[in-house]
Amino acid sequence: MDSRSSAVADNALLGLAYRGREEELNGRYPRLLVLLTGHFVGMEDGLAAIRSLGSARVRRRIWADEQVLRLFTVEQLAGQTGVDDIFAGTTTASRCAYADSTHAGRSSARPGGLADSVNGPSHIQYFPIRPPSLADFDALLFPVLSPGLLNRLAQVDTDDPFAALAVQALCAGKPVGALALGADPAHYRWGESGFPHAAPPLIAELRRKLDAVAGYGIAVLEPDRMSSWLKPDMDAAPGGTCFVLTADDILTAARLGRTRITVPGRLVVTPLAADLAREHGIVVDGN
Repeated sequence: MDSRSSAVADNALLGLAYRGREEELNGRYPRLLVLLTGHFVGMEDGLAAIRSLGSARVRRRIWADEQVLRLFTVEQLAGQTGVDDIFAGTTTASRCAYADSTHAGRSSARPGGLADSVNGPSHIQYFPIRPPSLADFDALLFPVLSPGLLNRLAQVDTDDPFAALAVQALCAGKPVGALALGADPAHYRWGESGFPHAAPPLIAELRRKLDAVAGYGIAVLEPDRMSSWLKPDMDAAPGGTCFVLTADDILTAARLGRTRITVPGRLVVTPLAADLAREHGIVVDGN
């Protein structure tokens, strides 16, 4: 068994252990919902970021949209991410998939009207289930932030199921993070992927939208900042208050002539807010 298969098997065993113990375990092993969409830049980094969270004290679930399912089968996603709890699709008619080694070799119907069989032995079962809701997770992650998804988030497009869930999470005070490189043509990954010639106006427009979603409270991340974003929120005592400091808060403090902002509790500072704080000489700290 290779390392990815082993990770999937370990996740399946953890899932069995969690059954019937939700209330006890939610405080110790918080639930991370990964909203996964496809893009021509950043997929490899996004999948690697999901894998990297396998060592964290967090239960991962993936909601994959139809674009991702055109790139990967559910079996391939489970192997690439080490996560076997995968909701495939964006409608209630879609099906959820999970690994079950007792059904190895059984052919399964693919969700979303795709092919009726999969290549090679299958250990994935499908069953009807509603899409994930606000009650199903403690934190939300976009590991691949395409320009289209970024635009829907910046426009607060609640007709889009991913954007709607992000807005609900933010308004409920739940942490929301996104890996930014897929929506930043100036990132070196774009050049490595064969797209080194983005025009400055395009770069400026996408960065403006990144600043906008950061101002809403979405943590805009690099892959190596995943654990530092997750741990302060996930390891805190259940019920602790988390404050999100935005660019508007910094600008208000600057207008009032303040040089320090002290927050009693856990503190999340958006990237734009951090930049403005440095620009205006404002010190930010939390207790």
